[in-house]
Amino acid sequence: MAFWGGTKKKQEKFLKAADVFDERMEGLRNAVINCGINEHSTASEILDPVAKNQQHYAAMVEATKDLQTTAVAYAKTQPANVVQVIQTNVHEAVNNAAKMEEIYNQWVAQCLKMANSKAVQEATMGLIANMDNFQLALSKLQELGGALGTETILTIDQSVASIEADLQQLDTHIQTRLSGEPDAPIFINVLNELKQRWEGHKADYKNLVDNPSAAHGAAGSLTATYTPFVKLAMGMAYADGVLSSEEVKELRKQIQEGFQLPKDEMSELKAIMKEEVPENIDGLVATALSALPDQEKSRDILLGLLVTIAKADGVVDPDEVSFLRRVAKIAGMSDAQFEDYAKQQHIETRDPWVVLGVSRSATLAEVKKAYKKAMSQYHPDKVINLPEEFQQLAHQKCVEFSACMEAIEKKLKA
Repeated sequence: MAFWGGTKKKQEKFLKAADVFDERMEGLRNAVINCGINEHSTASEILDPVAKNQQHYAAMVEATKDLQTTAVAYAKTQPANVVQVIQTNVHEAVNNAAKMEEIYNQWVAQCLKMANSKAVQEATMGLIANMDNFQLALSKLQELGGALGTETILTIDQSVASIEADLQQLDTHIQTRLSGEPDAPIFINVLNELKQRWEGHKADYKNLVDNPSAAHGAAGSLTATYTPFVKLAMGMAYADGVLSSEEVKELRKQIQEGFQLPKDEMSELKAIMKEEVPENIDGLVATALSALPDQEKSRDILLGLLVTIAKADGVVDPDEVSFLRRVAKIAGMSDAQFEDYAKQQHIETRDPWVVLGVSRSATLAEVKKAYKKAMSQYHPDKVINLPEEFQQLAHQKCVEFSACMEAIEKKLKA
């Protein structure tokens, strides 16, 4: 900025203040832009730049005040036309500072929101890890058998108190840090599932203290650990609106053989199977994924169980496909990954009504008519003289039409 005449000292002071202001403005802008925060940052990594940038913000505010003060002193020595130029430039600078302040405040609000969410996530993962370690230690003590020593009980009691404090802290974090946020219900569901799982662990511990010689093994903890698997499997069984005996039988088999749940725990399993599956299953999926240290392995076990239940009655219903897709998405699968997975499991993900070209209001007779028409277009006799790849394509289409017909027929007869 260039100005004219006047007391040289006041002019230099004003021009210096203008340079400092520009420097402070640019410093705050660069600090916000280059803060280094991204979706992988931890809560502390988000809050550190916020704290540091408060200094940049305070420096800009101070520079703005200094610019205004020196402008007033300088203007007193200048003629009216120069005063107007000074006032215009200062007014523009103040407006720019106000805009920068608005950007800065929005950035701070966004960072704090992100940090709160990260803090809750970190508290949740820390709690899950502590509960997993507690369960592992308890399982080892159960395998050893015998009465627990005073020192061992004291150590476990300290772990119990620590985990219960973590549960309370997580509850407080969710209520205070995520109040009114859209992802709050997800964490509330996770917390409720963890509380339920924790009650199972405490029951195991009490049983171990009260019955040190009992061959309890890890049955109780297994029931608590696999409760979300059972509930989600029941969600799959009910997805098509019909709970078949084949699905129930297959689930019992999977629990006993796949999860190695002792027979004396089956009564508890029956009670869990009768519980209503919540509409929001985010918490169930999150807890199921935490069952093993390797979350990808937990996801494979969960999806494999759901596929087995879906196929138990011989036909995978479109609503069952939708439920499986929903769980997979919550578990971190992209749409492309799900399509590949479904293909590996020989599951048709396309809407069967769309494939056969009929509306959902169509009668069974209308569907059968459309099915026969579709099949006739790819009949082996019509492609027998075509290259082998066309014959294979025709075969695949016929298999697809048949699967769609079975799914719709099952739905309409339900």
